Amino acid sequence: MKTKNPTLFSNEDWKDLKTSLNHLRAVCLPPFQAIRPVITFKTQADFQWDDALKWGCGSYSIPPSELKDIWENKATLNASDVDFIMVEGQKWFFNTHDKIGNFFLQDGTRKVEIEFPYWMEMGKVFKTPGVRSAVFNVLSQCMSPVFPDEKKLQNSFSENLCFDIYCKNPSRDATELAILEILEKLRTKTVEYLEKNHSADIALERSFKKYLKSRVFPVNTPEKQQVKEFLTGDKKAMYRLAEKYGIIKNADNIFKYEDIRNHIRHPDEVSEHPIKPDKVYKDFCLALNETITSNSKAYRLSRFGNNIVIAQQLTCLNFIWNILDQHVAPELQKKKNKSTYYDDLVEKGLLTPKEVSVIRSSRLVCNAIAHSNGFIKNARHKVMHYKELFNLVCLLSQRHQNIRR
Repeated sequence: MKTKNPTLFSNEDWKDLKTSLNHLRAVCLPPFQAIRPVITFKTQADFQWDDALKWGCGSYSIPPSELKDIWENKATLNASDVDFIMVEGQKWFFNTHDKIGNFFLQDGTRKVEIEFPYWMEMGKVFKTPGVRSAVFNVLSQCMSPVFPDEKKLQNSFSENLCFDIYCKNPSRDATELAILEILEKLRTKTVEYLEKNHSADIALERSFKKYLKSRVFPVNTPEKQQVKEFLTGDKKAMYRLAEKYGIIKNADNIFKYEDIRNHIRHPDEVSEHPIKPDKVYKDFCLALNETITSNSKAYRLSRFGNNIVIAQQLTCLNFIWNILDQHVAPELQKKKNKSTYYDDLVEKGLLTPKEVSVIRSSRLVCNAIAHSNGFIKNARHKVMHYKELFNLVCLLSQRHQNIRR
């Protein structure tokens, strides 16, 4: 259903912002069907070589046949990242650092897998009130060798519980990238609106006059250009002025999300910030004067996978450049969009021409997404060279070590 434009932005700009707001909603308020766990059951006859209880952060493992010999108490097991739930006098062991909750019955006869459709350590999941009871209910129904109906088992995880779990353990990569997307659009469109409609007003602002004292413009620089550069350079002032002139609300809260945006672009320079997905969506709805709506069942989480892969590309690229910058000539370090940067590294044996092509095309996609330029509509749906980038991370790490020796 189309909604009326509740902002001062043009209808075209509002439509663009609303699209990004919907993307944000998809990862902040995902539908129940998309975040409820998948539950599977195995008997001894179904076990494969990797059906083993991991411990010591996954460094070691114990086959189901040896679980009956575990004598350690709970505290000792917890120190090795292992916990258990007691059901009908028997222990179900699981590893707290696994993404999947692999629960092994101590007699070695069966295993229950509880897997959420996004990365999440089970140790963190269990910190959510109600989870241990839900898992107990599932395991109680799995004491029989016959696997119960999966839907019946899933009913142990209510809609409210699944949403509580997600809010405490959101998909950080997917959420950060959705924040980055809407933040870039909001900032760009807000600057354009202020420059077009309020340049004369902003020129009288104390903050702008203070800015002029620290900035020397060429003679005859138009006032609008001066205002644009001020707004672009001082994001906090830009958001507050936007609120003052009725363009957005909630300015200070929105400004705080700049740190999250900066983290995904520069993870080595900006630390992670806690993310509460339901609050993220509400904050941006408030900023745009839009009604808060829960997600529909039809809204799929394809955005999750797409966002996560792009976030991984950004992480890989950041790692790659951290290595390359240690070997490139200092005067070229900030010229990653120039051939001279890569030519220097090819000459030194750090990169091959083919690898340069992979890095440059991936950088183009990531920058398009990060800065909302005209290429973003195509770039967002392109997953470019992720495997090649990941392999390159490994190769460069080795080349870097070899050169240092």
